[in-house]
This record gives sequence, C-alpha cells and structure tokens, in this order.
Amino acid sequence: MRNLVLFLLFVLPGLSRNQQVNYELNFQEGKKYIYEYNSILLSGLPEKGLGLAGLNLKSEVEISCSTVTFPVMKIYSVTAADYNGRWPSDSFIESPELTQILESQLSYPIQFLYKNGHIGDIYAPQSMSEDALNLYKGIMNIFEVTIKKPQTTYNLLEIGMSGLCNTTYFIKEDKKYNLIHITKSTDLNDCKESINKNTGFAYAVYCKECKPPKRNSRSTSTTSYKIKISKGQPLIISAEIMEQHQFTPFNELTGGGAVTEIRKKLELINVQKASSENQVITFQNRGNLFYRFGSELIQMPVHLFKIHNIERQIVDIMENLVGHMKKLGPGEVPSKFLQLVQLFRVADVTIMESVWKKCAGKSIHRRLFLDVIPAVANIKSVKFLRLKLEQRELSLWETLQAVLVSLHFCTATQEVMEEAKLILENTRSNPQYLLHITGFLAYGSLVYRHCANLAMNCSESSLQPLHDLLTEAAYKGDEEEIILALKSIGNAGHPASLKQIKKFLPGFSSGASDLPIQILIAAALSLRNIGKRNPKEVQEIAIYAFLTPNVPPQVKIVLSLVIFETIPGIPVLATMANVMLKERSLQVASFVYSQMKALGRSSAPEHRSLALACRLALKMLKPTAYQTDFNVKLSRSYCWDSFSELLMAGFALKYYSLNKAGSTIPPEIIFALKSSFLGNTADILEFEMHTEEMLATILKKNLSRSDSYRVDIKDFIKMLPDWKAIPSDKSLISLYVKLFGQEIFWLEFDKQAIWTAIQTLQQSEGRFQLIKKILDGLQNGYYCWVKPLLFSEIRTILPTSFGLPIERSFYFISVWSLSGDVQSQISPEPSENFRLMDLFNMNIETHLQANLGIEKYIIAVMGVNTNLLQAIIEVYAKIQADLPLDVTSSLNFKAQSFKFEFPTFIHNTKTAYVRYQTYAVTRNIKAPSDAKMTPVVRFYFHDSYQDLFNSTSGSEGQGIRRVTPALDISEENSDRDVASDFKTVCYNMSTLGFRLCFLYTSFSAAYIKPVPLYYVVGEYFIIVTIQPEPAIQKVQVAIQTGPEARAKVVQLVHFEAGNSSSEERDIFKVMEETDKPTFLGDTVPPIMTVIVRAIRTDNKKQGFQVTGYVNSDRNNLQLVMVPLTSEKWKVCADAIVLPQKTKGSLRWGMDCKNYKIEVQATVDQLNKKPAIYIKIDWKNLPQLLQTIFEKILKYLSEITGESGFSETQGEKPSHQAIFQAMATSSRTIHAVIKIPEVNTYYSTLPVPFALPIESWPMINTSTEAVWNFFSEIALRIKKEDEAQCEVTETSWKTFDGIEFNCLHPHDHELVVAEDCHIAPKFVVLTKKEFANSTREISLFLGKRRIAIYPSSSSSLNVTLDGSPLLLNEAVYEEKEDYINIYQQNGSIIILASEFGLEELVYDGKILKVTISSWMRGKTCGICGKANWETHDEMEMPNHKQARDCTAFFHAWLLVKENCDKGCKIQRKYEFLDLVVKGEESTCFSTEPVLKCRKGCRSAETTRLDVGFHCFPRDLSMSLTQWVNTRNKQAFTEDKVEAIDADINCTCMRDHPPL
Repeated sequence: MRNLVLFLLFVLPGLSRNQQVNYELNFQEGKKYIYEYNSILLSGLPEKGLGLAGLNLKSEVEISCSTVTFPVMKIYSVTAADYNGRWPSDSFIESPELTQILESQLSYPIQFLYKNGHIGDIYAPQSMSEDALNLYKGIMNIFEVTIKKPQTTYNLLEIGMSGLCNTTYFIKEDKKYNLIHITKSTDLNDCKESINKNTGFAYAVYCKECKPPKRNSRSTSTTSYKIKISKGQPLIISAEIMEQHQFTPFNELTGGGAVTEIRKKLELINVQKASSENQVITFQNRGNLFYRFGSELIQMPVHLFKIHNIERQIVDIMENLVGHMKKLGPGEVPSKFLQLVQLFRVADVTIMESVWKKCAGKSIHRRLFLDVIPAVANIKSVKFLRLKLEQRELSLWETLQAVLVSLHFCTATQEVMEEAKLILENTRSNPQYLLHITGFLAYGSLVYRHCANLAMNCSESSLQPLHDLLTEAAYKGDEEEIILALKSIGNAGHPASLKQIKKFLPGFSSGASDLPIQILIAAALSLRNIGKRNPKEVQEIAIYAFLTPNVPPQVKIVLSLVIFETIPGIPVLATMANVMLKERSLQVASFVYSQMKALGRSSAPEHRSLALACRLALKMLKPTAYQTDFNVKLSRSYCWDSFSELLMAGFALKYYSLNKAGSTIPPEIIFALKSSFLGNTADILEFEMHTEEMLATILKKNLSRSDSYRVDIKDFIKMLPDWKAIPSDKSLISLYVKLFGQEIFWLEFDKQAIWTAIQTLQQSEGRFQLIKKILDGLQNGYYCWVKPLLFSEIRTILPTSFGLPIERSFYFISVWSLSGDVQSQISPEPSENFRLMDLFNMNIETHLQANLGIEKYIIAVMGVNTNLLQAIIEVYAKIQADLPLDVTSSLNFKAQSFKFEFPTFIHNTKTAYVRYQTYAVTRNIKAPSDAKMTPVVRFYFHDSYQDLFNSTSGSEGQGIRRVTPALDISEENSDRDVASDFKTVCYNMSTLGFRLCFLYTSFSAAYIKPVPLYYVVGEYFIIVTIQPEPAIQKVQVAIQTGPEARAKVVQLVHFEAGNSSSEERDIFKVMEETDKPTFLGDTVPPIMTVIVRAIRTDNKKQGFQVTGYVNSDRNNLQLVMVPLTSEKWKVCADAIVLPQKTKGSLRWGMDCKNYKIEVQATVDQLNKKPAIYIKIDWKNLPQLLQTIFEKILKYLSEITGESGFSETQGEKPSHQAIFQAMATSSRTIHAVIKIPEVNTYYSTLPVPFALPIESWPMINTSTEAVWNFFSEIALRIKKEDEAQCEVTETSWKTFDGIEFNCLHPHDHELVVAEDCHIAPKFVVLTKKEFANSTREISLFLGKRRIAIYPSSSSSLNVTLDGSPLLLNEAVYEEKEDYINIYQQNGSIIILASEFGLEELVYDGKILKVTISSWMRGKTCGICGKANWETHDEMEMPNHKQARDCTAFFHAWLLVKENCDKGCKIQRKYEFLDLVVKGEESTCFSTEPVLKCRKGCRSAETTRLDVGFHCFPRDLSMSLTQWVNTRNKQAFTEDKVEAIDADINCTCMRDHPPL
C-alpha cells in the first residue's frame, strides 16, 4: 500500500508538468495525511563504548484537514523505549510503562493554524498538560518551512520551539521527479527570542572577554526535506532531523564535550480522504510554537517519585529524616532532604501550616522544617514565612536565619516581591535592629535577582521601599539608616537608583561636602553592582565624583576602586594617570598606582584590555615616593590571580589596605575572593573590617572615663571664624561580609556596647559566669545538632525538537551534624559566687562521647528531566566524614596533673570516604524505584571484590583487600581493556591504638582523550579507615607539670657518648666553648612530663614520653621525646638564647641523628653598621618534607622577583636558606636572600619604622641588652605612629613636617593644636605679651587648664586650674586622670596620653607637642591634621584651605567678638568698589580680616590676598546686609585683591585713633 501511494505521488503528477506550481506549503481541504514518526534522543560522550542514556518514541501521526488552514493532528500507535547501556552495542528496550505514560499524555488531538508553511496559534484541550503539548510541538516544528523561490540560499529568523532563531536554507530542485530537496540549518544559540530557563546564575557576571558567546554550549539543528510537487501543490513526503546540544565546562578547543543528540524521521505513508466525523472536543488557544515550560521547573533531576498525598508524604519523610538525624545514619539525610524540598515545592500554604503545627513543638522537627523552607524558594514558602513573622511564632535566631536564607534563595517573581515587602515592614517594626539590617540587605539582594535581566519588565516599584528608607533617613539625618539604605540599594544594583545615589556623591549635590565620610563611602560603594550591569554610566558618574575638588582621600580611594571595576579603557586611565601626577594626597596616589600595577600584571581574561591600559598608564607616572611596595603607611592594593586556559577557570585574591592618617597598622582592610568559570565571573567572598577607633581604645588606660575627658569648646567656637568640627566616629569596630557580591552582614560595635560587656565581666557576680556556664554544661548529658543546607542549585533548561527538555544542573547539599553525651563530676561544685581562683582548686572528672559528621553531596546532571521520565547522565560525588571522640579525662588543677584516656576502636571503622561516580540513568514515574543505571565508563570487579562502601565491619582481609577492577569498554571485550588497581597506603599509629589506611582507585574516560572533561567522567574512590590494634585496649595520656614532673618519668633518657660533641658543637663559629649543647636532664629535673601509653593485653610497653627541661639561666630549653621501649629512636628539640645569638634545632631518628633542621640567628655589625643574619640548614629530610620546603622556597623566589629584588651571581646554597639585613640608615636596609637556585638582594629596602641604630647591642653585651634592644624596636613601632609639632621663636614645624614663618598678632592666643572633634579632649594655645617676650602656653585637658608662663627669674611657672605646681615637689601626678607634670633640665614636661597627648615639652623657647597614634588625622590648628598628607596643611577652621601662610595663621587666632577692655584686634568684613567684567560693582570679602578695634590704631600691617564677591552697584547692597548674610562661603569669589591686615595695634584712651 505504501509503495502504491508513493508511486501515485511521484509519477502521476509528472503527467501535468505544465501546470503552474505553488511553492507555499498547505494541507488540502478534505484530505487526511498519515505519517510514520520515529524520534531518538541520546545523552553522553560521543565516543563508542561508553554508557549513554536515551529515549525512543515511535508513532503514527495523522493530520486531518476539514478546513484548509486549521488542520487537526492526532498521535496514535505510540511505542516508547529507553536506552541505558553502551553505545552502540546495546539496544533500545521497549518499555510498557513508558509507552503507557506517553499514550495517556497524547490521547487527545490538537488543532493548529497552518498557512503557507508557517505554524500559527495552537489549540488543545484545557486538560492536556504542557508536557504533552510540547511533544506535539516537536512534530509540528517539522512543518515550519519557508520556501522562497526562485532563491536557492537565504537566511531568515524563523520561529521554532527554541525561539525566533537564525536559520539558513539551501534549496535544490529535481525537476525530473518533481522533487524539492531542502536543507534547513538553525543556529539555536543565535535566537532573538531564546526560550530557556536559567536559575542560580543571578549573581554571576558574564565575561565578554573570556570567550565568545555561548562557547561552553553549542546547539544546532539540521533538517533535510523531500517535498513532492503534486498537482501544483508542494507536500512534505519525508523529513530527517539531526539536532545536537554540546556542552563542556572547560575550553572547547580541547575537543572534549558532552552531547545530547536528537535524530528524528517523519515519512508520509498514506494520504486519504478525511472523514466527516465531528469530535466533541473543546479546544483552547495554547499559544504559538514556542516551547512552554511545565513540570520540569518543579521536578529535580536527581530523583523521581510519585506524589499522591503530599502532607502524608512530607510527614513520613520528616520522621524518617529525624530518625536518621538522631542516629546520624550515613547517606540518607541529603537525599531525603532533597525529596522533602520537592514535596514542599508542590505543597500549598495550607499544607505547610498543617505540617508546621505538628512540628513546632518538637525541637528537631522544628529545626528541620525551618531548614527546608528557605530551600523551597518559591512564593508559597515566602508567604508562609511572612505569616509566621506576623504571628510572632519564630525566635530572633530563627527569624534571622529564615529571612536571610529565604530572600537570598527564592525565585524573585513579582508575587515574591510583594510578599517580601510585607516581610520588610515586619522586620522594620521589630525592636531587634540586627533583624532590621538583615531584612533590608536581603531585600536588596532579592531586587537584584528580580531585575537580573533588565530587558525583562522589572518593576521599579520594587525599589520603592529602599528609596523610601533613604529619603526618610536623610530627612531625619540618621547616619546609620542612610548607610543601611545605601548598602541595600547597592545590593539591588539597579540603574534607576542612580538618581538617589548621586545626592550623596561629591560633585552632584551641594550638600554632599558636608556629609560624614562614611556616608560618602557607602554611596560610592553602592555603585559597584550597578556597574556590573551599566558600566559606562557608572564609570562616568564615578570619574566625575573622583575629579571633583576637595573630595576626602578615603572617598577618592573608594571611587577609584569603582572606576577600575567598570573596566575602563586607555582614555580613562590616561586621564587618571595625569590627575595622579598632580594629586596632593599620597594615600590616593599610592592606592591608584598600586591598583594599576596589580591589574597590569593580571592574567584574568576579563582584565586583558584593562591590563594593557594599566601598563600604558603606568608609563605616564613619574617615580615618586608612593611607588614603593613596602610603604605600609600608604593605602595599597594587592592582587594575586591565576587563570587556566585549558580549564577556562581561575581565581583572584585581592587585598586592599586603606590607610587614613599614615598609621603603621591600616585602620581599614578589605579582603576579596573572585572566581571565573563557564565564561562568567563571580565575587565569591568579600570581607571588610574598620578598626580605627578600636585601636585607639586599646591604647587608652581608662575606657570608662574616656567620654568625660572633654573640653568645653563653646567659648573657642565664638573666637574662630566659621569653625567646623570633624564628626565623631560612632563605632569602634565595623565590618561587613559579602557573598557573591551581595552584602549579607553588616555590624557596628560602638563604645557603649563594648564598655557594657567589659563592665559585666568586671563585676564580681558576673565576672566568670561564662566559665561557670561551661562547667554547668558539662553535667547536662546528651545533645544533638544537625544542619542540612541546599547550598547551590544551578539549572539550565533548554527545549529540544524531541518535545522534551534537556537540563544541565548542579546541586550541592551539605549536612553537618554534631552529637554528644557528656557526664561529669566536679568537686567541689562551682558556687554561685564562682571566681577564677576556684577553678585551680577543682578536680573535674569527665566522660565525653561525641561525633562530628560531615556529608557533602555534589550532583551534576545532563539530559532529559520531567515529572514523567528522566534520561540523564549523572555525575555524583559523595563526601562523608565521621569523626568520633570518646575520652575520659581527669583534670586536677591544684596538683597540675591532667589525664586523658581513649578507648580503642573495636572494629575496622570507616571514618571518611569520597565516592565519585558517573552513570547513565533512566527512570519513569510508573516504576520510579526500577531506575536503570549504567556506568559511563564500564567496569566489573573480580569475584574477590566486596562493596567497601556498604561494609560496616570486618577483618582486614575483608575490608581492605587489594582487588583489581577490569574495565570492559570494547565491543569484543579485548581491544580497549583498562585495569586500575586498588591501592592502599597505611600509616602505623600503633601507640594510639590504630592504623590509618587510605584505599583509593580511579578510572575515567581520559584514556580515550586526555582532556579535562574526560577526566571528570569516570569513577574515583577514596576510603579512609581506622584499623584497631587487637592487642591494645586503650590509650592513656598523662601530663604533669611543676615539681612533680620528675616523679612521673618512666623512661630514663640516655644519649650515647659523643652525641653532643661534633654533632652539636658548631652552632656558630663565634660561640666557641660557650655553646656546647648538653643534655640538660643530666643537671636539672624536668619541668614537664608527658606520657602517651598504649595499654596492651600482653602488658608490653608501648608509647612515648616527652620531657621538657630549662637550665638555671633560662637561656636553654630542651624537649626530648623517647619511646617507652628500649629503642634508640628519639626526637630532640633545642633552643639556645645567648647574647646576640640564638639557635633552634629539630633533630630526629636514631639518637636524633638521622634528620635535622636548624635555625640560627645573629645580631652583629657589618662595616660598623647593624646587621641581622638568619640561616636555616637542613639535611636528609624525608621526601614529603623536602617537597614542601622546595615549594615554599620557590614561592618565596617568585615574591622577591615581583617585589623589586635583583638577582646576582654568586654562591647559591643547596640545603640552606640565608637571610641577611644590614641597616644602611635608620629607614633603609640592605637585604640579601640566598636560597637554592636563587641569590637576590635589595640595596635600599625601606622599613616602616625608624630603626634604633644608636642603641644597637655591641659584641659580648648581655642578654638583657639584646632584649632591651628588641623592646626598643617595639617602642619605635609605637612611636612611629605618633606625631610631633615644634614651635620655635621664629618658625613652626607641623606634625607632617611642613615649616611656616608668618606674621601674626602676638598678644592674642593662637591655636597650636587641638583635638578637632566637637568636644575635644585637649587644646594647646600660645601667645606672647610682646613680640620679643617669652611665649605663654595654655593646655586644656578635659575640664582642667594647665598654664605655663615665664617668671621674673627667667624660669617657668606652672599652674593647674590657677593653683601653682612644682613648687615643693619634683613631679605632679594625677592618677585619676592619668596626668603627669614634671620639670627636667629647665623644661616643663606634661604627659597625658589618655587624652591623646603623649607629651608636651616647653623650655621657654621651643615648644614640642607630641600626639598619640590614635589621634592621627583628628587634630587641627597650626600644627595641622597629622594625617601624613601635605596638601591640606593650611586648613582653616571652616575646613577650607588658606591661600597663604598669613591667612592660615590669622584664621586660627582667637579673637573675641565682644570685648569691653584689653582687646585690640577684631575680625571685620571689608568692601571695595571695583570694576568686574566692565561693570561697576560693590565687592565684599568672603572672609573676615583682622583690623584694629575702635579706639586703636594700626602699628603693623601685612598684605593679605582676600576673595571678594561682587554685586552690581545699583543693587545697593550694604556692608551691614552682607555681614548678616548667612553661608557666605557658598558665594563665588569674583575677585581676589590684596589688602592690609593689622597685626599690631596701639590703643589710646584720650583721643580717637588716627
């Protein structure tokens, strides 16, 4: 019959060739077309002999046309088979269950619009599932054909199941047989409307420079048509389709890739007259040909099971899980947990509520329930969480965990966003501020995922809660809330927030310059995630803010970081380099330079263009002080990265040291880890800590009184023009943690919180409550804790022409468990008034049994996944570790005796294993438990093999038997056999009662092709077992310290004669006979004895003893470990500390002679310059230790090469490492490093502190002198961060070393230096009665005033609050306020470090003010800010920079506004009549000028440049009106004119001034 049909179709039409041909494909009305359909899908590696998984669908397809454009399609005679075996030797096996599933799904027909070869709307019954409809679409997709005659080759976008994709047609016409041959090729990676689903990638950033688009995944489809022209109408008589989806996580050029291949064939077998029967079926419009996702979004590819009674199944699995949790049973928790997650995903809120009621009162059930809810990650779980928060049913910790994890893991649909807003309102009203922070940060991350694809409709209303928080906080001036809002907006990373952020950035808002620096920094950092999506706009904003004048250095540093993250090009970096040439802040210049240098060396593909641009920009920068890698006082950027082109993966470690005031210890650090994979980059981890105020607090003596040390500043404010205080830091410590670029944790610890904690510990009733709670907890018995977490779920789902989706998924499940049973007896029992000393009189007997369990499941899947069937390649890795602990202890603190007893294992115990397998898997819902699994790399074991993973006990022969799996991979079982032995490595730890054994083997597909993916496909086993020593019952450890240690020695230590003569005599050649190491045990008793003993059934001695000795001079320490048997094997550790020379050695072997590592250090002089010499010697090291040494030294050589060391010729030691350092000055050293194969030096290596060269110990000095020298170094490091200002008769030298010599009035007080906060701790003032008189010094410390002034006898007088000091006593000390005042060599010295003033020294001519390190950057006055910068030395009280030295000094002069008598000078605004831009104007000074008061006349003046703001003369602005105008600093300076300022005035009572 078929042959007859084909004959009629092929031959008869040829009889009428002259008929006009219509090339548009249509079905004829009244006809019924019957096709035979065969479709095959296979997934796996393409080589023969490997395991594949697949499906085969055969059927007949009937297309009936009662109307021309709306044919009806029906599928019948369905036969389904699955494939699970080696290709091609195995065959598809028909599956009645699978056939039944598909028949039931395809039992209904469908109708579709078909016109001119194009599929339009599709109509199907409402009851038909999307899965069934997609199978129909897989057939209909064949009939989508575009014929453009007379063209033979053309391209177009054509609709298909994968979207609107780029399609190429090749047409060849066979006129002899009236046939048209068409080949249609579709690039499924090039689709305008691509149909796919990706989850878990929201935080990854696509790397344009890593590889071309979709290079990890290639999908193509090719269809070959035969079209017969019959009666002038074309008809498809056959079509063959081959579709391929290739994937590799690595470099595709290696040639290794997994493939899912679909082959389909459609062949016409009959054309009949359509019947006129009318089927009563209601069709509904179900869309177009695009694939529509259905059950695959809910169904996990890692399992398949029937879902019937959801609530009952949830309860049953939870009970099962809780049982395993209590018993800590291996292998069940992760898989059951995933099943539970899937059940919850199909459950509704009502079911969740019902299950919650059953679980809420049971601790383990409750914890498990709350662990599952975040993993469910859908609208229903978020809604349930919101209800529980509203009902206040969760504790604070449960709420924190649920909100944090749920909002980070859930699918960010619009419905979820609305529920999250309600959760946000709930957390905002919660009194716990930490929950408030967590809620907003997590909500910002949810917005980021919601708007992951900006091309989609992302509602900006989702951002409204964050914008409202920012607006409200700004209105209230709440700094902490503003920062939280900016951080949350930064998490959201949406360009629509840029308008809000700009309000807090320099250059975009007039008020931004007055904002606290932390707000400016938070605003700058909030640009980072937006820059990932819109780098160009963020780059422009950041550059504009960066170039804005007078931006604080800390803010500029953060802005530069944002700019570099947007991958700027050469023009931008050239601009930055040019700006750096003029940059006044060393901190900014240093950071930008180091960032360019680090990125210029980067090997990461996303930085290729940036690295080139950085290298070019570096050439523009001239050598300056900040271009050294060793200046710790400057902000620096460090980056280490590595990228493998073979694996197309890499990582980068970043460390940012952000300095503020030139301190040795940076107050702020940022650590970041970034990774590259699959053509994407992700910011895995970022951690920041700000500790500036914490370091200040540590250096204070009295934290409780620190806030009371405040100077009443209101009188000073009136005498300084437009004085502005620097804001006080509210927190001692602030830190944040980011995961995948999202800030999940931010916390600040303020002074009050820390002081409260310290106060609590200092109270007698609460001082040692923590220790008491631990002691009480030891008597509380059993405890159990289990924490499952679905850490990662990454899925990519793609449609196929088969009609089924293929999926690539990655799952990572982690389960941590801890259980224990503790029983203790404590005598005497701790009382309510427990003190620390009570602990040292206690005897604590404890028996502890505990187990720490770790399970990690890593699953990767590729293949077909629906809720009906699965055909996948599964890579499955299971990592499990069980760490048992059974110990009985006796702690007698009074007797200094501590004993521990460990029973040995009874059976072989599997403590850890790794099992990695790759299988081809097929499942169907009719028989989900009968899954078929075939190893992709097939193998079998000999009969002697026993499943080691399911064996829980057995003898050594059974559990660790050496077996050989033979891999059969060829069709004839002979060509390509590969064998892989099990290998066993054991380490004998018999003293501890066991042997530790590692059993491992591996086999993979790499024998076919040695590329990364083929190494992944295979099987790997690692088993770690503990084999008990049968004769050992238990292990005892006894530790005795103090006088009784000698009595506990059980094995006398003996060395053969001569052991310490030649072996140990030559420590240093210069030590001569003073250094003869001898066994100290011959002369002194041990101070410690440790006995580790195995208690054996045969009473044999086994174990070892460690004894420690210290000589009478305490400069020689020895530790000796000997076995308890008569063996001569020993371990010896010696340390000798002599003046200028130190030696340490570790020796082991027979009488400690076989192996040795020796370290020697000497302090000496070389060419009369201080030097340090360190040498490390080793010989005869074990191979493992030798390898470690070599790798460390190799890494060290790489670091020295990158750090500016130069290589030189000379002797290169083979088994030595030599480090030499010679001080060439107090700030530089000559460093030499000699290691095997490397000899390098650095002539002028800078050191971060001044070396105490003058106190360098000479030869033969005492040990005390050496230690004093190192103490001096520690003191120098502390002093390094202090700063000193010096005032002489004629000049001033600031904290940062800038010298001034300016004219200023002498008879008014001048601010030398002060704490510049709103309530300063100290203020130093000076004045002279006359120009040539001795200075008077006033020092305010808190509420105390100290005055130093000259006496008639040319000495100095001191008063404290008006009372004279140092009249009868040499030293005045105020212990409560830590103030010391004394006189030495004619100088008055004041010490007040608690106030930030380390020292004030005044001898009548020279004043020296030294501030504490924690006061750096917080001072102001003539001495400057002490911030290691020079560009802002002339900062006036209003924070503006003075034009010159004179204006600077005049600004810090204390001039009273209202003065009745004794005042000569006042500040006055001046006006001038000037011509500005050709217009007569009245101009007023923007700053007041010093002028003599009424009744006085000028005796001395100085010229001063002053800025003027001008008004047109016709506006009639008066001087009085100008004086009363507020915020004069906001007016522009139209003119700068030189005018006279009075610095000395003569006042007369009898006649007015001239």
